[in-house]
Amino acid sequence: MFRYEPSTLYIVVSPKNLDVSQMMIKIIYTIAIQQNLTNEPPLAAKEQGLQRLKLPLKFLMDEFAQLEKFEVVKKAMPISAGYGLWFIIIIQGIQQLRDYYGDGADEFLTNCTKVFVGAEEENTARKISEMCGKKTEN
Repeated sequence: MFRYEPSTLYIVVSPKNLDVSQMMIKIIYTIAIQQNLTNEPPLAAKEQGLQRLKLPLKFLMDEFAQLEKFEVVKKAMPISAGYGLWFIIIIQGIQQLRDYYGDGADEFLTNCTKVFVGAEEENTARKISEMCGKKTEN
């Protein structure tokens, strides 16, 4: 019952088990996202008289591209802020998103928290530069 009780969920999978675990990880995220893209509290929260917490629910997804194409996240991102959901996805470069989402990869850059660290790939570095703009502050 995320958002009704303080909670944290960590999903840690070793690289050698990723192929086997990929579908289960997607199911867990899908359930958590779908249950929170509504203003209707879950039955257990109603029964216990719990109120929704004021804090947003944050999905920090490291190595997001390892989940391959994940339409649930792509479709949820544009509307999630209205329900108090934030997505923070971590990828190695924008090309990883383009491989699975084509032109739809730019939607991820529009709708999620962005932190850039050491962009080594030229197209990613160029895109980051474009997003930052040309203005310099002194």
